[in-house]
Amino acid sequence: MEAMSTVTTGAMAPVLSTFADSGQKQGSLNTPQLYNKLVGLNQFTVNAVTQMEAERLHGQLCNNEKVPTTNDIKLCTEMLIAQKDAVKGWAKTKLIKKLIVFAKKRNIPHPTDTTTTMTSLPQLEEAWASNEALAESIWWVLFGEFDMWHNWEVELEEAFMKEYKWVYIGFSEKKRNKCQKGCVAKVIVWQKAQLVKYVNWATLRSGSHGKSVSVTLPQNITATQGGKQKFRRKKGTFYEWMVHAHERQNADGEDPADDEMASKEETTDIAEIAAGATMMNTMKNSAAHEKVSHVRTILSNDHNTE
Repeated sequence: MEAMSTVTTGAMAPVLSTFADSGQKQGSLNTPQLYNKLVGLNQFTVNAVTQMEAERLHGQLCNNEKVPTTNDIKLCTEMLIAQKDAVKGWAKTKLIKKLIVFAKKRNIPHPTDTTTTMTSLPQLEEAWASNEALAESIWWVLFGEFDMWHNWEVELEEAFMKEYKWVYIGFSEKKRNKCQKGCVAKVIVWQKAQLVKYVNWATLRSGSHGKSVSVTLPQNITATQGGKQKFRRKKGTFYEWMVHAHERQNADGEDPADDEMASKEETTDIAEIAAGATMMNTMKNSAAHEKVSHVRTILSNDHNTE
């Protein structure tokens, strides 16, 4: 598949048809189609792909010179989901490896075998669930080490984009300022937050201590401050209040299967997004037709008057 930078209006059909003819189902596209891309700074979010995002990608591919069809929107939606899933999967693998490295650095023991070191996220979850005394060490693994790892999300973003040969549109030769966070970095930060939740949720299991670690003030403290987070924590510093009982049954009110559910929702929404785009285009064309007819009527009346 050609890089977006080389795609013109005439190339729009082959680009999307190549994508469609891959023989792959949505969410399981072959790897080469995810490589060598120019992507928008806000090309996608962690949420389900929207019609607006699909239309924006279509505009990038054809230089905004072609009205998207239902199939165009469907294919662009699938492309965005595939790109986002690639970032999520890559980030999850890299971040889990980092968490294990941090756990070893903090001397967190293997939960069932003291003769070996832990090698997986479930082992880290089990270690925390079975030993409340590890609270501070767990906090350092999930938060403190990242505090000390300056611009960790940008570093990982650069590694992903180098590996997949992605470049942000308009930033191939110039640097972004701190406020211009890219969609890849945002998804990486979201994925890290998901892993934090997985580790904390482990303590909700029967027989566990029911504690979690965080960097936000618990409700019993914010209640004395009018419900506001007035405390600005110093990064890389552990405070006793950072260990507290889960304040909601599922530690932030979200389902641990968010990753899988989001993918399913996106798959279901593709047809709906495409249908919505078709309806919008029909309405636009109808409005344009009515406007032309109105102008013709005026011109005709003027001509008859003369």
